[in-house]
Amino acid sequence: MKKNILRKIKIDNETYLWKRLHVHLTNYEHSKCVEKVVIYLEGHKKSPLQLSFREEDNLTLKSDIEKEKWRVGYPDDGVIWLYKYESPLPNNKSYPVNEQQTVDINLNRPAVIALLVQYVDIFFIKIGNQKKVQGHTLLKML
Repeated sequence: MKKNILRKIKIDNETYLWKRLHVHLTNYEHSKCVEKVVIYLEGHKKSPLQLSFREEDNLTLKSDIEKEKWRVGYPDDGVIWLYKYESPLPNNKSYPVNEQQTVDINLNRPAVIALLVQYVDIFFIKIGNQKKVQGHTLLKML
């Protein structure tokens, strides 16, 4: 099994280490898939920021835009697909899947990690306590 190697990224003259994992929940109702990102300031390995993008949250949280949902990790590990469904066509027909608006967020890309760090208050990483943040709250900001 391939071990997830920590990757380095420099943001605002600070060096961060990060990794992305695809994990499965042991207790779930609808979907076991989770994309997890762990980021910490270099030299502060005991206080990581952990972001969990749980597909399960699609069904437990109400979105600002009710016709949104996301899929995580399948078919590509590390990618979150945010689907924004258009209003139905005449006669209640739906748009074909390839015409629905889809945004993909690739958590394997350093530029995406840099945006996540910029959106999250940096003090979460710099303080000594471990913090966990649900990734779905950040999806709306990207």
